[in-house]
Amino acid sequence: MRRWAGYSLVELLVALALLGVVGAVSSGLLVELARLDAALARTARVPLLDPALARLRNDIQSAAAAGLSPTWSSLPLVLLLEDGSRLRYRVTAGHLERHVAASVDRPWRPAGSAVAVADWRWRAVGPRLLVVEIEAWSVRRAGVPAPAGGAAAPSEPTVRELLWIALRGGGGRRAW
Repeated sequence: MRRWAGYSLVELLVALALLGVVGAVSSGLLVELARLDAALARTARVPLLDPALARLRNDIQSAAAAGLSPTWSSLPLVLLLEDGSRLRYRVTAGHLERHVAASVDRPWRPAGSAVAVADWRWRAVGPRLLVVEIEAWSVRRAGVPAPAGGAAAPSEPTVRELLWIALRGGGGRRAW
């Protein structure tokens, strides 16, 4: 009797099925690992950035601004509120500052503490949606001083936050 060398078709199909199951499980684990990594990156950002982003979001959502730039801009963001007062966000010396003016003819005055950021930019997407991108330095290890003058070290990782914020609609109603 002669013996055949090799694998049968059934053995190959079983091996391929097992390989497919292992691939599906491992891809699910990789997706979950990516989600976990993103969640850890969000919690590792500058601790003062979360309240500043919440305040920025609330300010933008309560604004009735018009004439915002549709192209990316790093210029100060000026928001007109329904009571006639104005808010201005700008980056100066590596810090995002918030200023308020009671009316058009009043001077700007600081409102709230400045938050250290690496960069920021914003643009209007349609009449009622504003996109704000803020790049901040990641949390430093204990005992490592922050860079002087608001400049990040070239090798220092940053965290980028992209916010899509709806502006208030006409008549005091929120658009979204």
